Amino acid sequence: MFSFVKQRKAENVVGTLASSTPEAVDKASSIERAAALVLTNVLMFVGAKSWGRQLIERPAALPRNTAIDAVCLLADEHARLESAADTLDGRPVTDPAIMAYRWELLANEVVTLTVGSGFSADAAQAMRQCWKSLWSARRSCDDAVRAMMFYAKSYSIEPTPRIDGRVPSADFLRKMGRTLPPTFRRKKVVSS
Repeated sequence: MFSFVKQRKAENVVGTLASSTPEAVDKASSIERAAALVLTNVLMFVGAKSWGRQLIERPAALPRNTAIDAVCLLADEHARLESAADTLDGRPVTDPAIMAYRWELLANEVVTLTVGSGFSADAAQAMRQCWKSLWSARRSCDDAVRAMMFYAKSYSIEPTPRIDGRVPSADFLRKMGRTLPPTFRRKKVVSS
């Protein structure tokens, strides 16, 4: 794809998400937000292997072409997720696939906003608001991981992408639900 077309696509995707994702994350249940936090952290971890450690340390400072490529890939995955919504019609509300669809969509959107946070001040602000909302659900992490594992078992799938070729354990997922990427952690001030 021509670079200016990809750039326009990436900027439009991030602009759209900046205006809608913070509200969607805020409206999600605490278990959905906690599961999205787990999945978002896993996606960021996996993404850092492809796009560089800067993704988790200073995402707004990613090289522009890297951010554009990553946003376009994430947008394609988002479109694939949205197209799967039709398969959920008619399922009972208790079907674990419905909740999983929600947390997967939220995680994709938050990662996309994080990767594209250097595109505009609005995107950066929306990203911070989303992470703050996800973080506020961390106390529901155990329930979220149970829901993720139940979903995985019910559908014989993996709850998250593999890391270094291995399926993350429930313990690892719980850790992912109780942490933030380095860019959001407070720096310890060393007093002299």
